[in-house]
Amino acid sequence: MLRCFHLSREFRLQYDAEAKAVGCSDRAILPDGRSANELAFQINRQRNIAVNPHLAVSAAELSALSLLDEIYFYLLEVYQQQYGNNIFNDAYARAQAQLGKDKLSSIMQTFCTTNPPLPVYKGTSNPDDFLRQHGTLLFKELMLVQIEQQNPALIDYEDIFSLNEARKKCQLDGLLELFNQIFDELPGFGPDDEHLMKFLHSPSIAHPDSLFDQLSYIRSHWSMLLGDLLDRLLRTLDRLNEEYKHRGFTGGGNSNTLSFD
Repeated sequence: MLRCFHLSREFRLQYDAEAKAVGCSDRAILPDGRSANELAFQINRQRNIAVNPHLAVSAAELSALSLLDEIYFYLLEVYQQQYGNNIFNDAYARAQAQLGKDKLSSIMQTFCTTNPPLPVYKGTSNPDDFLRQHGTLLFKELMLVQIEQQNPALIDYEDIFSLNEARKKCQLDGLLELFNQIFDELPGFGPDDEHLMKFLHSPSIAHPDSLFDQLSYIRSHWSMLLGDLLDRLLRTLDRLNEEYKHRGFTGGGNSNTLSFD
C-alpha cells in the first residue's frame, strides 16, 4: 500500500485541487518542485500575503517538510526492520493497555477521520475498514504528527497537519507522553541507541527554529541510516540555501516574507 501523509481534512478541503495531488505517493507527500510551487502559491494567495507577509510559506520549505516527514517514516521502517515486524504491534498493544482498547480505538478512528489518508478522504475506504486493515500504519502516523506538532520550525505549516478538529472530538492530551512511556520499555535506535522518540525529536531540539539546520543536523548525524534519501536530502538543502540567498540570508534560519509572481 502507498504511504499516505496525515494532512488535516480541513487543509484538504481548503486546497482541494492541490491536496488531491498531495498526501499519497510511493515516495513523498510533495513528489516534485512543481507541486510545492503550486501549493505554496495557493496557500499564500489564501493567506493574502500582500497584506500579511508574515504568513507567507515557502515552496522550498514545503519540500523540506515533505522530506523531513518522509525521513521520519523511513526511520520507523528501519527500526521495524531492525527489531522485527511485531515491534509496532507491541507498541500498539502497550498503548491499548495504558489507555484502554476502546479509548485508543476512538482516538485512532477520529484521527483517521480528521486527518484522513487519501482513500478515506476520497471515499474509497472508510475509517473503520482502514483502521482494521492498516491500524499499525495509522499508529505510526499518529506518532509522527505528535512529533511534528512539537517542532517550532513547522509553526507556519501547522494547518497542514493540524489536530484541531480531532481535539474537538476526543481527548488527545497526554498522547506524546504516552508514546514516550511506551518506548521507554522498547529498544533504542540510532548510532547511540537512543530512546526512539528522543531520537526523532533531536533535530528540532538542536535547532528549533530552522528547517535548514534540522536537515543539516540529520545529514551530519543520521546519514548512515538514510540510504537513497541522502541524495534527496542534499538536493533539498541546496534548494533551501539558494532560496535563502535569494531572500538575503546566508544559510539556515526561518524567514517567511516571500513574494510569488
